Amino acid sequence: MPRNRLDLGINTAAFLFFVLVVFSGFTMGSAHGRSIFGLDRHAWGELHEIGSYLLLTSITVHLLLHWKWLRFMICGNQEASRLRRQTGRWLLVMAALTLLASVLVPKVLIPEQREQRPASEGPRER
Repeated sequence: MPRNRLDLGINTAAFLFFVLVVFSGFTMGSAHGRSIFGLDRHAWGELHEIGSYLLLTSITVHLLLHWKWLRFMICGNQEASRLRRQTGRWLLVMAALTLLASVLVPKVLIPEQREQRPASEGPRER
């Protein structure tokens, strides 16, 4: 597959996953107690989570495909100054930590929240 078609496919996929994440995020917030397009807010939440992982994956693939360009723009060529190289390395480390945190924080550090109902309501009928 030619490189420009691969780039177009990855960029298009990233855009579509971004739209899915944004749309599902807005839909989750407004779907309390009702279904939208046949999905309740929990189903929209699952779509939101899957879309966010797909978006992160497509962005990672995009960065890997353009790694040489990215490295040159950050680190420059052999004559680049020491400060520029150190700054570029620091930015790459911060980007990697941000990506890692965006995956780990929701799963590890934030417990799953359950809906709290007032005790006077009793069990919900199905």
